[in-house]
Amino acid sequence: MTARSLPSLWVCLLACVLQLLATTVLAHTRSESFSHWTVDGSDIRGTILVPAREATRFSNESRSASSSQLLIEDIERHVSFATESPCLPSSRPVVLPGDAQFIRVEWRLRCTSRGPLTVRISLLFDEAPSHIHFAQFIYPSGSVNRIFTMGESMQRVEPPSRHADGTGFFRFVGLGLDHILTGYDHLAFLLALVLISPLIRTLVLLVTGFTIGHSLSLALAAMGAVQPDSGMVEALIGFTIAITAIKGLAAPANSNWLALFTALTFGAVAVVSEVDALPRAALGICGLAIFSFCFLRASRDRTVSPYLAMLVTTGFGLVHGMGFASALNELELSGTALLKGLVGFNLGVELGQLAVVVCLFLLLRMLQGRLTASRFIAIEQVSGLLLCGLGSFWFFSRWLAL
Repeated sequence: MTARSLPSLWVCLLACVLQLLATTVLAHTRSESFSHWTVDGSDIRGTILVPAREATRFSNESRSASSSQLLIEDIERHVSFATESPCLPSSRPVVLPGDAQFIRVEWRLRCTSRGPLTVRISLLFDEAPSHIHFAQFIYPSGSVNRIFTMGESMQRVEPPSRHADGTGFFRFVGLGLDHILTGYDHLAFLLALVLISPLIRTLVLLVTGFTIGHSLSLALAAMGAVQPDSGMVEALIGFTIAITAIKGLAAPANSNWLALFTALTFGAVAVVSEVDALPRAALGICGLAIFSFCFLRASRDRTVSPYLAMLVTTGFGLVHGMGFASALNELELSGTALLKGLVGFNLGVELGQLAVVVCLFLLLRMLQGRLTASRFIAIEQVSGLLLCGLGSFWFFSRWLAL
């Protein structure tokens, strides 16, 4: 894609406007929560983890309550256990100290009789119908992992010695498919890749690099070999979208100017970062600024090997893979369950990614065949600008929230 009819100055100005117009709703790329329940006879002790950003979904217009208090009320309404009769709370849920990224709530319940549990978890489904809750039930004989959705908010849970694990291989495949198809930032990046790949051979190389990268980092993160900062990862995902879109908008004649402008923009973020986080923020931003300058400046060189571009998307894939790993990490899988979950989840991601890329590529080629060259270029430019603004918004809002 080229930008022959759109000067780089207008590219930058329009991207900034789009960034400012982005709504806070777009910052919620996925809606997930997690819980771990220890079942010891008739006693149940649970820890519920909700990302702090998810707590902002609660409406607080009529009550002067904090997000944590509203979350506790929602837990009491939408989480329940029962055997032959309902299990009763031993106390109200209590917020535990933790990092700024998660709200951790502990809750204890007691059942009047023993037996298989009927568990209802519809937490956050009213606010986000596509919300997914990952729950782990720990028994003396082992653990059981379950996935609660709007359509499956009530499930029967038994110890693993008497009942198969509720998250089989194909369930993880479905989870991977859902993760990519409802992960709007990942979908935006795939669209950006398609926009900068006019040839199918180039697209195959870029997507292959992305696949290698996210498969590797997903495996490393899920096995605990690396422990990425989830907030940092989400910010960097926004960066990959913005920089890929900017590359498609950069006319070769103006790529040096645009590269410098982009690098200075990222550098400015270090100045407005919080003082206590300035050294780390400045170091990271300087690295991104240098990368941005080199990456965009290279876009003017027609002799650059497509395999070098593939290497770059492999690096971007490493970042996205750490974002994919969030769901598996909180389930604390191990052994065979980890292998089953990792392979199934990654297969689901790949199937979803392939379907999205093929559909987007065919759609663009169809439009190219039916529209005049100038109209098709205009569609590409507008799409690139939207992706640039959206990726920039995700990056800056998430980075400054670290």
